Amino acid sequence: MAQMRTLPKAYEEGILAKDPDTDYTFHAFRRDVLLGNIPHVNVGTKRLVSLESIDGYLSGTNVPMTEVRTQPSVIRRIEAV
Repeated sequence: MAQMRTLPKAYEEGILAKDPDTDYTFHAFRRDVLLGNIPHVNVGTKRLVSLESIDGYLSGTNVPMTEVRTQPSVIRRIEAV
């Protein structure tokens, strides 16, 4: 089972615990999550990140998620039958 954490805890346990002198800031980590570079799951108002996906992203082996959208969101007219 994946070790899922909220963003602050994931940054603390996944990055700072392994490298306390890192120059990779929480703001940069949060931006990478929001841009989809690090996969995450929305649960209510929280974003959960797998600690394994952080390791994969930082080592260069993780493939970033891409959002698939077939058509832009538009309001379509419904014709009466």
